[in-house]
Amino acid sequence: MIIKSVIPHPKHKSQHVVLLENGETLTVHEGALTQFYIYPGKDLSVEVKEALLTADQEQGIRSRALGFLDRRAMSRKELVDKLVQKGEDRAQAEQVADWLVEMGQINEEEYAGAIVRHYAAKGYGRKRIEQELWRRGVEKEVWDQAFSEMPEDTDETIDRFIESKLRGEIPDRKEEKRVTDALMRRGYGWDEIRSAMRRYVEEN
Repeated sequence: MIIKSVIPHPKHKSQHVVLLENGETLTVHEGALTQFYIYPGKDLSVEVKEALLTADQEQGIRSRALGFLDRRAMSRKELVDKLVQKGEDRAQAEQVADWLVEMGQINEEEYAGAIVRHYAAKGYGRKRIEQELWRRGVEKEVWDQAFSEMPEDTDETIDRFIESKLRGEIPDRKEEKRVTDALMRRGYGWDEIRSAMRRYVEEN
């Protein structure tokens, strides 16, 4: 099949329309176009055409994946799930995600560190942040390194929270339970909370 013309897609800047002599049209991303040296007058065999379309599909997934990452950082798992949600084949999504990891576009260590810093700054404890890392599909192997970036003033954070809730008043059992439950939901351990409540009572 001879290629009659190659023109830019009227709506999508990253794609071109390839018109074949039999009237068939192919919509191809620029990367695949360059990879297979597509130009008017070229004789396009069936085998090359199939390889071109396969490469173009991968190029399309790559472009979509990069678009997602431009909007916000993601873990590898989040990106794969997002691509599958948008209708892409999971095996191809996995391949593209691996490519992006190799290219440094996905960095689990940096992403995990950013999550830890963000939620620690909002006053959450380790357990709650671990839940967030798990929810986002961050590889567990990088958690310890990420938590090394967590501020060490956990006691001060808990103390400020308790003070904001009790405002200098000594709580009864019901009020103490309410504050304790709130801190546990924020990811703090029982020993941390108990020590903080003891400090609060002693200081008030």
